[in-house]
Amino acid sequence: MAIDLKEYELIGTGIRLHKTYTKVLVDVSEQVVRDRELIYKRKRKIISMPKREGWGKWEYKTEAKRIAAEYLSPSDGIIIDENVTVDGLFDAYMSTREKSDWKGIQTYTFDKHIKPMIGMKKAVDVKRAHIDKIITSMREDGLKPRTQKLVLNVLRPIFKYAIENETLRSDPTKNIKVKLPKTKKEVDNATEIFKKLWNAINEKYRNEPFYKSLYYFALLHGRRKSEILGMRWSNIDFDNKLYTIRKTKSGEDQTYTLPDIIENELLQIPRTKGNDVVFVSHLTGEQLVDIRGQDAKIRKASGVKIFTLHYSRNVLVSLMAEQGASATFLSGVLGHTDINTISKYLTIPRLKASEAAIDTVAEVLDDK
Repeated sequence: MAIDLKEYELIGTGIRLHKTYTKVLVDVSEQVVRDRELIYKRKRKIISMPKREGWGKWEYKTEAKRIAAEYLSPSDGIIIDENVTVDGLFDAYMSTREKSDWKGIQTYTFDKHIKPMIGMKKAVDVKRAHIDKIITSMREDGLKPRTQKLVLNVLRPIFKYAIENETLRSDPTKNIKVKLPKTKKEVDNATEIFKKLWNAINEKYRNEPFYKSLYYFALLHGRRKSEILGMRWSNIDFDNKLYTIRKTKSGEDQTYTLPDIIENELLQIPRTKGNDVVFVSHLTGEQLVDIRGQDAKIRKASGVKIFTLHYSRNVLVSLMAEQGASATFLSGVLGHTDINTISKYLTIPRLKASEAAIDTVAEVLDDK
């Protein structure tokens, strides 16, 4: 019986979930060596999945990935041995990663810049010279250093994965560096800028708790765009006034205090049935991904022409610094794992730091 892929949603490399949430389609290619030739062998199977009371789309996706991983034993799927190509190694590593904006960037970068040059080369044969050639080619094409560095950010984790699987002995990217130009946005008179942004957000989204709470997370707590847009209701503890960011940039879970001012807005947001995501696009019904139009509205209303969601982090820490907050709290509120060498032995108090951020903001706004 033919499989209609239109009935399935791709949720991971080689993993598809049926629209009824009752079936998982596993469709992967296995690399094998036959008569000294590297060939691909397709492996395809549909696995039934029981319906669960109270589950939404996010829970079914998670369960589908677990079922697929259970079906694919370590010897199945793409084999990580001395014959694996860079292309195969990338696919193997990416199959272990959950869907995210960063995973999309990694895939695009690999397909665009890496795969054409070394994709079919055996991973064990890759030398520094091969990677230098990729970066040099990008530079000659006029691509910026930050884009060139993406190649290293994509290759390093997959080579590390190969080392952990005892396929490689060393990482060929180890001593390669791409110097980035200084891009830090300086914030002079952060207190004044903060007030302009605060007034713009509250005026523009006076009756829109959806966007007001979204920008509150950025301006009051310095959360990253990916942390905000990827937030789940199940990770917000309203009873204890806490929220947790899963799998942060540092790879760890981090918990912060949920201030009343953000909680009050969140409680006014209608929840989408079967969807655990807090910030759901009104157009697609899926997780919101593009807020450039809203950023533009705030830039216009506030007069802060360089405003972006990420710029809020600069404004908040500069504001706290102007008010005398310690370096420990500055790092804590932004979710950093260390504070530099002077305080690397200190434990970063994220809960207290997030409370301190709100106290600082309250003092500033009281002086308006």
